[in-house]
Amino acid sequence: MIETPRSDIHDAAAWHDVVERMIEAGAAVAAAAKVDSGNPAQITGLAALFRALQHIQGVRLLVKAGHVVEARIITRSLFEGMFMTADLAADGAAAFRALVDDHAASKRSRGEQIIQLNDTFSAAKADTAREHLRLLTAKIGKGRMMRPKEIAARTQMAGAYMFYSQLSNDSAHPSLNALERHVVRPEDGGLISEMTAAPQLDSAEDAETLGWACMAMLGTLVSVRDLTNAFAAEPTIAAASDAYMALTAAPGPVGEEE
Repeated sequence: MIETPRSDIHDAAAWHDVVERMIEAGAAVAAAAKVDSGNPAQITGLAALFRALQHIQGVRLLVKAGHVVEARIITRSLFEGMFMTADLAADGAAAFRALVDDHAASKRSRGEQIIQLNDTFSAAKADTAREHLRLLTAKIGKGRMMRPKEIAARTQMAGAYMFYSQLSNDSAHPSLNALERHVVRPEDGGLISEMTAAPQLDSAEDAETLGWACMAMLGTLVSVRDLTNAFAAEPTIAAASDAYMALTAAPGPVGEEE
């Protein structure tokens, strides 16, 4: 049996078409969403969808402009949104409570920094921060910071954390891998020959970035559909999914060899 590799998966132009399908599906889910104004999980999920729509459009524009590393940083944020919406779809009340706790913990952390940095902030500012922290704790508790890995682990999207981690390492954080994009080495692996302001990219990294952005967007679409009962948008989601799978599906047999 003979198999042929897919060439389209490395074709950025093909992925731009899939991005357009994802945007259309996002608009369809937003239009079909049935959101109860008293359901904070549904409201949060729809807001996350709007954020994801802005992100994937930003990824597309940045890739077209040649700013692939910056597009990868935003793609990482798309994965964070996917994990969160999957968590909301699985258990809206618990996931929203975790968001509230994260909000409280973040505000507490910033307030404590103001109190500790006596040389930067006035005594009056520190007193205001202490009173704000007291009121915040009385209202919603001390809270606990959310971690993307923990959120992903309790959803069906756990396997996608590896993509998030890769994007963190090679683009979002100033890691050695990310910084090495600006270092040019000779082919023999010797000493650094020069440095470059524009980051060096793998040949298919633009297509890969668009593909990963579509993966995260598709996960968000499905979760928000379920969370907001936006099932009327299913045909548009299915079309976007089919376009995605057409580029990512494993190669199939095209003939047989005796």
